[in-house]
Amino acid sequence: MAKKLFNTKIGLALGGGAAKGIAHVGVLKALEDQKVSIRYIAGTSVGAIIASLYAFNVSVDDIGGLAKRLTMSKVTSFKLSKTGFFTTASLRDLIVLLIYLLLQLNSILSQNHLTYSENYQLFSNISVLLQK
Repeated sequence: MAKKLFNTKIGLALGGGAAKGIAHVGVLKALEDQKVSIRYIAGTSVGAIIASLYAFNVSVDDIGGLAKRLTMSKVTSFKLSKTGFFTTASLRDLIVLLIYLLLQLNSILSQNHLTYSENYQLFSNISVLLQK
């Protein structure tokens, strides 16, 4: 049980690293299960991706599902350059697409009065598109 002490606001900073990214999903789920409200969230690298999705009100289960579907070939490719051996341009493109779709969804929902099940179905359809 979470207790609210002295009007406390909780912020969460998420670190980088692919394995930590998966762990972040578990931490967010555990905090939600304990009814801990995250008021501020930020991150670096994969933590920033998780934080941005969470800030856009993507459910922890959906974030976890997206993380499970990602493979190394979907998020990076080999590229020999001065800055390193890998490029994450494909991951950047995926994130831009996801944020675009979330903004479109937010616009649709603000103009419509859809039921919860209609909202869920709409988000599920977007998730299917992202899997392709």
